[in-house]
Amino acid sequence: MELRLDIGLNEIISLIRQLPMHKKVILKNELEKEITGMDAAEADLTNILINGPVMSKSDYEYYKSTQKHMGEWTKNLFA
Repeated sequence: MELRLDIGLNEIISLIRQLPMHKKVILKNELEKEITGMDAAEADLTNILINGPVMSKSDYEYYKSTQKHMGEWTKNLFA
């Protein structure tokens, strides 16, 4: 069974304010875990992109040349 509710942010905040303090602490801890997990994932992606391999100018020229030759070969093969 699945129940979906369309509740606005203000209504959620109002409901949270009605919780007893110990439940608010539990909610706060769970939200911090989720936010921290998301930050770590974003940081890992940023780290990979910044420190990842980079193509040199000569590598790029070689890639473009190979791509050109493959395109010509494909045209000749299927023409």
